Amino acid sequence: MKLLSVSALSLVLLSTLATASKPTVYLIRHGEKPSDGSTGLSSAGEQRAQCLRKVFGASSDYNIGYIMAQAYKSDRGQQPMPMQPQPNGQPQQQPQQQQPPQLQQQQQQQQLQLQQQQAQFHQQRPPLPQHLPQQPIQYQPQMPQAIDEMTIIDGSRERPFLTVEPLAEDLGLTVDTSCDRDDPKCVKNAVKNYKRSGNILICWEHDALTDIVESLGDNDAPEYPDNE
Repeated sequence: MKLLSVSALSLVLLSTLATASKPTVYLIRHGEKPSDGSTGLSSAGEQRAQCLRKVFGASSDYNIGYIMAQAYKSDRGQQPMPMQPQPNGQPQQQPQQQQPPQLQQQQQQQQLQLQQQQAQFHQQRPPLPQHLPQQPIQYQPQMPQAIDEMTIIDGSRERPFLTVEPLAEDLGLTVDTSCDRDDPKCVKNAVKNYKRSGNILICWEHDALTDIVESLGDNDAPEYPDNE
């Protein structure tokens, strides 16, 4: 398998993996990240994503038919509750459905019984020793620690997807984000199982591109520096 490495689009590195009978695989790194350490792309990175629409677009010679980007967990958040417009133009949340009177009465009785049981418990509880606080200790639950970087919801791994998202929309393609950043075998299998027409574009973090190139059969894979 022949490897051609060229510098293209300033900070975006472009490599080509090609054979005579199989589609060409193009590998690029994601667009620039913000200098303040925040997530997503910087303004330069967003311009880079727009530039890819021209470089790899339908009018180019690259004939992209399949786009991959590493898996991510976005910090874009969930959509709020739908709002209903009011005559005065101010939106208002949809009102909750009222419960049947019989069910409301039953819930009130249960709540009253619970309050009575709590009061009876505090009356029968023996006094605490003087060296212990008399006020109950409030339990403060802690947020669980992330067991893997993929569970972190800062969206930092979303940059490759954001880089190719405008291009994918232009081409009418869905970006495949099924492979983890550090799973080159998954990428290899996806490329191997690709049977449609067109070539493949892979956008990834630079420090994982070498492993992907090696998994695709190049034993002399280049290193992808962070500053190019």
